[in-house]
Amino acid sequence: MARIASLCWIAALIAAGVWSSATMSATETVVDSGAAAGYQALLEIDEREGLTADERDRAMAALYDARLRPSLDDPASIEAVDWTWYAQAAHLMAFYRQAPAYLRDARLAMAALETAGIATREQRETFFGVLVAYREFAAARGHLAAHPDLEVEPVPAVAALSARRDGEALTYRVDPDAFRLVPEPIRFSDGARLVVVSHPLCGFSRRAMAFISDEPELAAAIDGNVLWLAPVGTQLHVEVMQAWNREHPSTPVVIPHTRADWPMLHDWSTPSFYLLQDGELVDHFSGWPLDDSHRARFVGMLERAALL
Repeated sequence: MARIASLCWIAALIAAGVWSSATMSATETVVDSGAAAGYQALLEIDEREGLTADERDRAMAALYDARLRPSLDDPASIEAVDWTWYAQAAHLMAFYRQAPAYLRDARLAMAALETAGIATREQRETFFGVLVAYREFAAARGHLAAHPDLEVEPVPAVAALSARRDGEALTYRVDPDAFRLVPEPIRFSDGARLVVVSHPLCGFSRRAMAFISDEPELAAAIDGNVLWLAPVGTQLHVEVMQAWNREHPSTPVVIPHTRADWPMLHDWSTPSFYLLQDGELVDHFSGWPLDDSHRARFVGMLERAALL
């Protein structure tokens, strides 16, 4: 994992149950199981130094497809005890890659654990988070109704989407007065726009937002040309978003629908800065050091877009 820019989002993974006290570290010994070894190998790639986010994701996907997916295509061959490893692997891949196949695998593993009578509350909570990450809101509500003891954020109401044109990315604005998401399609097909993957729970994001907002020249340059976009995650943090957007109207954060809407964003660590020109990616950097040394990099991005 990108060690600096992704630090904030590790905390969100832990909170969502993707990693927990019951989740094995790549350095721990595992039982002699192909599923367990495959999951360990995924963690080893995730912890490998020097990989970009895209390199990490591709390597994990290749390993998953080679070592775990074949067995999942023949679920009758899987021992009940191994479904725990398949579930953890599918949950991890669903978080990073968000492809439909991983949601299918997570559903398959969860159903097998329930059928075997060995599903834990932690596994159910993690699966709930996967459903939220895929914006399967109705399924998440049903899962929570079936397991009301889960300690998770409730599924918010979602306002009706009036219209969405081809080429628009879907985001959700958090209703300032209700526990509700309001769909808002976004179009980036014309001109220069800045997208900043950021989150109020990330200290580096907050520092970047404060620094940019406090410099009148920078704030004026991005006014009307920036979208503060939360990562696609297993938790929505609706109340956190409400409070942040109310207290920081110059840097309101919106929630994306799925990663598929944003193919040009290859790194969802926070904060990550993307410059789009007519919908195409032309510049990108991640992180915001405590010494604010990325100011020059940010200014260069604005100058390239003729916003400054």
